[in-house]
Amino acid sequence: MTSCPILKYLLLLTAFSAVLCADIPAHANAAQQPLVVTEDLAPYNYQQGRELKGPCNEIVLEILRRTTKGIPRGVRVLPWSRAYALARQVPNVALYSTVRSPEREHLFHWVGPIYHDDLVMMRRRGSAVKAANLEEAKKYTIGVMQDYAGEDLLRRNNFPKVHSLPGAPEQMVYMLAHDRVDLWLESWPSGMYYAARAGKPTGWIEPLFTVAREDLYVAFSLFSDQETIRRWSDTLQSMKEDGTYRKLIDRFEERLANNQLQ
Repeated sequence: MTSCPILKYLLLLTAFSAVLCADIPAHANAAQQPLVVTEDLAPYNYQQGRELKGPCNEIVLEILRRTTKGIPRGVRVLPWSRAYALARQVPNVALYSTVRSPEREHLFHWVGPIYHDDLVMMRRRGSAVKAANLEEAKKYTIGVMQDYAGEDLLRRNNFPKVHSLPGAPEQMVYMLAHDRVDLWLESWPSGMYYAARAGKPTGWIEPLFTVAREDLYVAFSLFSDQETIRRWSDTLQSMKEDGTYRKLIDRFEERLANNQLQ
């Protein structure tokens, strides 16, 4: 199979053409409306039934409400690797919540931060695995979701045993439960929520140490409309100035503290 980058781009563009054109009537101003995509990243942005929940969803939906002209395209929820590939290779795509890491800095245009999370090394409670820092963790097999910023971090720090997994994070809970991986590098409390979704009791996983505090952004693909990016950035700033942003975050953090997000 050819590895020609131009052909790869054309194939991806063709594969997503239906998504790019869906729900946009001919009279809507599609040129100024990015295709907005996200993943299921509980509790920051996730889908419950048909409802988008979590603070990052609420922030982006408010930006869309304030900036959209014509008929809005809404938000598409996709598996992360697919959404990430789409934003990497197709213009006028907005992807969130995206960690702004050194490896990604020049791959996107950035709007944010819209929130933050803590990247944490976790183990199954009761496991004999012990590590207090990255260096001590290198002797273990580390599970991480494919194309996450955590995978870049592990590669950058020369971890010898990295198991990256595409698909739903609940699959990593299975890997941890069956000792296919020793540790799991994931944002906290996301790992806790995915374990609960996989049917594990409260406290089944536990954090060993925090690896990094990550800022979460909206990542616009290269060659996106610059006026749209500027408008999104200005709108987010106005939300922070008028108190809307703080209100959404405070409500989330109160519910998080009381474990009321499921």
